[in-house]
Amino acid sequence: MDQGQSQVQGPASDPLEAEVLHDAFARETRRGVQLAVFGRLAIFALLFYSYITDARWALDNPVFRYRSALVAVAILSGLINYLISRKAARPVPWSFAFFAVDAGVICALVFGWVPEEIADYPQFLAVRLQDVLILAAVLCMAIFPLSARLIAVAGGALLSVWLGGIWWSFVHTPGARTDIGIREQATGWPDLLARLSHPQVLMLEYVALQAVLLVALSGLLLLGVRRGRELVIAAVRAEGESAFLARFFPPAIARAIAERGAQSLPTARGEVAVLFVDFDRTRGDVDLDRMQAWYRLVEQQVFEHGGLIDRFVGDPVMAVFGAPTGEGSAEAAPAAAAVDCAETVLAALDRQGFAGSAAGINFGEAISGEVGSERQRAFGVVGDTVNLARRMLDAARQAGRTLAASDAVIGRLAAGAPPGFARIEGVEVRGQAEPITVWAR
Repeated sequence: MDQGQSQVQGPASDPLEAEVLHDAFARETRRGVQLAVFGRLAIFALLFYSYITDARWALDNPVFRYRSALVAVAILSGLINYLISRKAARPVPWSFAFFAVDAGVICALVFGWVPEEIADYPQFLAVRLQDVLILAAVLCMAIFPLSARLIAVAGGALLSVWLGGIWWSFVHTPGARTDIGIREQATGWPDLLARLSHPQVLMLEYVALQAVLLVALSGLLLLGVRRGRELVIAAVRAEGESAFLARFFPPAIARAIAERGAQSLPTARGEVAVLFVDFDRTRGDVDLDRMQAWYRLVEQQVFEHGGLIDRFVGDPVMAVFGAPTGEGSAEAAPAAAAVDCAETVLAALDRQGFAGSAAGINFGEAISGEVGSERQRAFGVVGDTVNLARRMLDAARQAGRTLAASDAVIGRLAAGAPPGFARIEGVEVRGQAEPITVWAR
């Protein structure tokens, strides 16, 4: 995608992803244009340094003045290109013109004016490796803006002016001729070398080889640009996936899932521990900043205990321990992890002044995976286990306790009920046909 285009190649993307990708390419192409400008400036600065070395600032040398003026044009052109790249909304199209200026300067350096004293020197001489390398280096600079169109335009322009310069110099050089028929005229190998090395002989095979090399280089750069664009798309999508996953999973699991590149999270049925945490908002003033601090504290403790943030259900936070994520279970003993996390969270909340905090835990079978519609999906855990965990939070508040757990949770603890937990029989819970046993402290 060139800058300014919002279409994203590849799998169908939602509008938000397309906008994010467009912004990413706009940012990268702008940086690429500026990097290409600096690269071309360095090339022409090195050329100017070579002229100084040869001429030793001999201003009376007409060749030095001529070449220095051309390099000055290229450098000035680069500076203008840089300024435009910082201000223009679409800097890539502007680069087309400046690459054309570079091509013109290079051809003027190679095929342009020479003093009369060396007018017999054939400017069309094709065996000029250093000049072709200048062309190739300038062409390589076009890869940085990640624009396949710019590569194609720059490659075509450089090839055209190079071949055009060879032709123009050939027809304007008295006595110039090609190497056609020379091999037949030669009487031996030394004679052939002498004839082909004549200053006014243009070897067409060298011209063809240079053209093929420039075309091949353009093609390779096109492939490189396509690969670079794919990497940018992959990086942006991975960053988006990581940001999405980081809202629910501990960092290590989020990175593992993002690196795997799954198109969706796995759906699985298994036994999990579900924790609901809340605090009493009727005690003291509660503003947005305080709520955010509370959410951050709970999230930190849940992740440290290997749990997953399922969602913010209104005010309470729902966390899950032992839910399959495709990367292995986050916690080998989910019930114990949920109880330990709840106690740690409640103690931390109490220290931070969040009075009236309470939590409820349940253990049982649930289904985990992506839930929602095609347009809006998120990781979730659903089932009666989740509903009963929410009722445990309500039971804790109704009994004036800070933590309530179902009998299924206590039954999964190796050491039984932790100190301070009391067994409460016959607790009526909404959604349950029969009273249940609740452990609370």
